[in-house]
Amino acid sequence: MRRNRITEALRTLGGAGTTQDITRIVRARPECISAQLSGMAQRGQVRKAGERLVRAGRWNAGSVRVRAAVWTLR
Repeated sequence: MRRNRITEALRTLGGAGTTQDITRIVRARPECISAQLSGMAQRGQVRKAGERLVRAGRWNAGSVRVRAAVWTLR
């Protein structure tokens, strides 16, 4: 069975991280990571453990702070 790159990334992050943190490690598109996390949550492999404010880049070279879910391993 293949190793799960999301699980490995969360272990690297100390067991918890946002989609943005996981994307930075895995180097995949954020929407792919989000979809994988959603499926893993339905299977009971990860769970949401609160929210954190993160900086998100915008198309006009600006940025804004948004709420991001913090994911943890079960």
